[in-house]
Amino acid sequence: VAEHEGDIYIDLASRNHNAIRITRSGWTVVDKPPVKFVRSPAELELPVPLRGGDLNDLRRFLNITNEDSFKMLLYWIIYSFSPIGPYPILVLNGEPGSGKSSMMGVAKALIDPSMASNRFLPASARDLFISAINSWILDYDNLSGCPIWLSNALCMIATKGSFATRGIYTDDGEAIFPVMRPLIMGGIEDIAVRSDFAERAIVLNFPQIDRKLR
Repeated sequence: VAEHEGDIYIDLASRNHNAIRITRSGWTVVDKPPVKFVRSPAELELPVPLRGGDLNDLRRFLNITNEDSFKMLLYWIIYSFSPIGPYPILVLNGEPGSGKSSMMGVAKALIDPSMASNRFLPASARDLFISAINSWILDYDNLSGCPIWLSNALCMIATKGSFATRGIYTDDGEAIFPVMRPLIMGGIEDIAVRSDFAERAIVLNFPQIDRKLR
């Protein structure tokens, strides 16, 4: 996702390098966008959009019955296409069998389809920032709580932070990783427990899906 002269460009990750251009008056697909995108090896191609769609079609893929929750999800999805942050952290809470993982997969696929979706949580802030550099959406499922270091790191990534470490083959040089990304976190336990994290989060709670409907 990039901005150029007030317009937003979304890379479709296709072989011919076309992109979606969004202006105040609408959107078009362009063959030669005036910006350059960085692609990771795990990135997958987005489908070329068609006109005449309806956002309500998303409901069939989601276990959301609350209208406010559905609107908050749409706000998060739309804002994740913005090249300018900061970004709210989408937190999905619910018991096993509530459809959290499915919803996480739908939200990720709509914006940033990747072979590295629903990944295992890194063991350190350094690895977390490196993952953020190589993806637009960071999604982590089945979290058991949120330790202090992780809460602090996620807040920094959502609102623009940087991680510095010693550069390779140097004694006094630093490698700095500045990054700001949309995030999706899912878990059975409450994740947004610290005040700074909760202030940045959109928390959605899901009921267990009726076994007859699975």
